[in-house]
Amino acid sequence: MSDAGPPQGAKAPAGGSAVHAVTSVGVHGTAGPPQGAKAPAGGSAVHAVTSVGVHGTAGPPLWRLLQAAAVALAAVRSGVSGTAALKQVDPPLRPAVQALVFQVL
Repeated sequence: MSDAGPPQGAKAPAGGSAVHAVTSVGVHGTAGPPQGAKAPAGGSAVHAVTSVGVHGTAGPPLWRLLQAAAVALAAVRSGVSGTAALKQVDPPLRPAVQALVFQVL
């Protein structure tokens, strides 16, 4: 038997965060707390989190991002600057393609 961890029946120190239930993690369409939500007074309190992140706003398909990154990388390999190569990428794809290109380089 291992002695790692607190003894059974031990309680968390006073003053820490309370228990939180998380039901989903992902992406939401808007940032910030739900309308009408209020922060707990006096610090952390027990509350349930129903989702975190952005849901319903799928980005471009991965194949399009990879294809655009491959084109940009080919341009860089042929001597074009990374900045100039990325300017040729469609604006909605550019941030993700830039991240992919930087990872490869």
